[in-house]
Amino acid sequence: MFGGFAGTTGNSGTDWGEQMLNTVASKTIRHLFTRSESVEVSVRCFPSSKLLQGSIDSFKMSGRGLVIRRQFRADEMSFETDAVSIDFGSVLKGEMNLKQPTQAIAKVILTESDINQAFQAELVKQRLENLSLPALTELSGG
Repeated sequence: MFGGFAGTTGNSGTDWGEQMLNTVASKTIRHLFTRSESVEVSVRCFPSSKLLQGSIDSFKMSGRGLVIRRQFRADEMSFETDAVSIDFGSVLKGEMNLKQPTQAIAKVILTESDINQAFQAELVKQRLENLSLPALTELSGG
């Protein structure tokens, strides 16, 4: 079990620490979506002993056909971070919590249908009804 911390790798080419992180991160991310066609998560942490200090090298997520809150669909979504500081104790509980904010690069692709459907969601309607901003009126031409 602790061989991964010493650098022993499994069949996939990642060591025990990375395999554990990938499993926890995949499970955590998948639960954020009501539905998904595919979700892929990759966490890099070498050597795995850095995990005990709460440090990982990078985090990547990509997905297709992702539905959030049953009403907001994204055709594709991906994001990637550099080094991240995480709470190692939360990983052992099957969760992943950040110790501090981090920077990420994200890409979200919405289809016209996705956007139109989002504007029909009750959450969006509540915020847009009776909205009166002069800048919006000028932008739309009246």
